[in-house]
Amino acid sequence: MNNSLNTPIQLARSPRGEVILYADLDLWYSFRFGALQRYLTADEFHRLHESAMNVDLNTLPDAARTMLTPPSAGESPVITLFGRLTQRDLLELKELLGRAALLVTALNRIWNDLN
Repeated sequence: MNNSLNTPIQLARSPRGEVILYADLDLWYSFRFGALQRYLTADEFHRLHESAMNVDLNTLPDAARTMLTPPSAGESPVITLFGRLTQRDLLELKELLGRAALLVTALNRIWNDLN
């Protein structure tokens, strides 16, 4: 049985990022947010999703919130795995990954059942 896709499918998009599904012999996902781009398996995507969801700006020390650059538009950057993020950036990242997470889970389960 040939379960490959000829065309990639965009699962989620935001102004700064996107999650795209590719399928040839396995499912894999292209994740892009700002300058960061990675190709991930479903398990890696879910670890990335959990990591982003666990970042809480309210629990960071004040020094971490105001590190390196002065605030722009009233927001302080935070240095994370994803680079410098303002609170708005972090919310956008969480929304992007959240929208794609359910689709990644469902598609991975279907793919595993078929293969």
